[in-house]
Amino acid sequence: MIPTIGYISLIIAFALTCLQIIPKFKAVRLATDLIFAGTAIALVCLITSYAVSDFSVLNVYNNSHTIKPFIYKITGTWGNHEGSLLLLVSIFSAYNFAFSKISKLGENPTDSIIRLQNIIGIGLYAFIIFTSNPFERIHPTPEDGLGLNPLLQDIGLAIHPPLLYVGYIGFSLGISFAAYILIKGEVDRKIFGTLRKWTLFSWAFLTLGVGMGSWWAYRELGWGGFWFWDPVENVSLMPWLAGTALLHSLFVTEKRGELTIWTILLAILTFCVSLIGIFLVRSGILTSVHAFAQDPTRGMFILAFFAIITNASLILFAIRANKLKSAGDFEPLSKESFFLFNNLIFTIACATVLLGTIYPIFLDILTDTKISVGAPYFNSTMPYITLPILILAALAPAIKWKKDTFANFKSDIIIPFIIAVITALACYFIPDKKSAIAIVSVSFSAYLIASMLQRGWQKMKKSGKISTSFYSMAGAHIGVAIAVIGITICSIYGIEKEEIIKLDDHISIAGYDIKMDSMSIGANKNYLTRIGVFSINKDSNEIAHLHPEVRYYPVRQMNTTESDIYYSILSNLYVAMGDSDSSGGFAVRVYYKPAVNLIWLGCLIMFMSGMVGILGRKK
Repeated sequence: MIPTIGYISLIIAFALTCLQIIPKFKAVRLATDLIFAGTAIALVCLITSYAVSDFSVLNVYNNSHTIKPFIYKITGTWGNHEGSLLLLVSIFSAYNFAFSKISKLGENPTDSIIRLQNIIGIGLYAFIIFTSNPFERIHPTPEDGLGLNPLLQDIGLAIHPPLLYVGYIGFSLGISFAAYILIKGEVDRKIFGTLRKWTLFSWAFLTLGVGMGSWWAYRELGWGGFWFWDPVENVSLMPWLAGTALLHSLFVTEKRGELTIWTILLAILTFCVSLIGIFLVRSGILTSVHAFAQDPTRGMFILAFFAIITNASLILFAIRANKLKSAGDFEPLSKESFFLFNNLIFTIACATVLLGTIYPIFLDILTDTKISVGAPYFNSTMPYITLPILILAALAPAIKWKKDTFANFKSDIIIPFIIAVITALACYFIPDKKSAIAIVSVSFSAYLIASMLQRGWQKMKKSGKISTSFYSMAGAHIGVAIAVIGITICSIYGIEKEEIIKLDDHISIAGYDIKMDSMSIGANKNYLTRIGVFSINKDSNEIAHLHPEVRYYPVRQMNTTESDIYYSILSNLYVAMGDSDSSGGFAVRVYYKPAVNLIWLGCLIMFMSGMVGILGRKK
């Protein structure tokens, strides 16, 4: 009964979505409320089916089991293609519902944007109903299910997909706003200001989602890395890069009326790269723990949906963009120019990631040649493309709109420059490892942090108060700088060791002594485990015990590595176990990860700064 209610609610939501795009249909707001309610009911029904282990539902049978912990029964709802797609559609309807309630653009613009949103909605609802029904039934009802991939049974990955979807699908408002402006043929800064806040909301959640996914990979996969340049990781990074560029461009358009056409194009492209991610993850083209490998018919549906939305938007842009006008010209040394350079760098970075991600796919399809484009390509290109952004971000707030001279802002760069030089010298004299990229990256980041703090101090001295918009901007930039410092130091100065050791053997790394004290076998509700006990000593003092595991899940017949980590403010010590050998030894991997926690601290600061920015200009 519950799955039937869910499926009927979904069909009703789809029918109302189709009605909404009819120009003479008047009850747009009421239909939006009902679509949201119907989709929410469908999601609750699927969650309930998982909670009660209703194996008459094929989706529950394929992804759940009676002995699975209850929390992962619930989160298993979106740990699969059909359930995650229902979650995505639910978030999409929630965006439309919220926008209809709080929009201050007036009845006609709001209703028009909602209608344009539901052109996208028709494709999403049709995809889930006709190709990916989460409520499909099986007869007779099995006694138990097949279980969820053990790698997905982790709190980090349980939270990671919803956060990403809030980011991805929120950018759909950007393409709808862009279409509305192009159709209307008029530039209204109020509309761009409204879009900036919605974009900031989506960007903040996407930032947190990317950070949460990185934290999960670091803890769960057992190789001690925070980013592997996996294609599915890349498709979450591309919308973030494009969305960051869009945010900066929206700021210029809202404040000065400049970069109007460029902003419209960025709004279109940002959602398009989000759709590329949806296509790659759900088409079956990619094989990854992150991906939902599915049959080709689903992939063709998404490809057609992506092609229609992208081509229609770009054709509309090509026809109507010349109707839009910007406020006027600006000089090369101006705030507008710095924002434009910033945009170009982010766009190039996004294109670089896109090329490295899809090139192997196209080469395989066209020539049946398989190649791997992985970390070496990205590590050798991305730092040099993106590092100038740190300097642009530091200088732009101090430069005037329209036109400026070096003499006007040179005093603002002296203190940050001195701090950057001191930081560079400190990096240069680190023993054993002299890295040019580390010197540039960390010193540029120090410059950005010092510049933001100095700017805030100047504002406080001048007026005695700081606006929330400045807190948001400065906090986001400081968060980026902190994350870059963490990435750089961890990547360049981290140490890795892997050895075969027996009980009472030691591994020494970065001043720590790790001793294997014992090894035991145990069982939990849904897995068997081999647990090691390792004592951590530093300067002849015992400071911690770590308990890494190797787990075996009988339902899925799959092993997983569960690392254990000694956290400190400045560094992490990471221990993971592998297989045993015939002599009684165990493969043990130990990683020393300096400053790695700064990566996730930076992501959290960026998220919080985004939330502050949404509050508006209250002091």
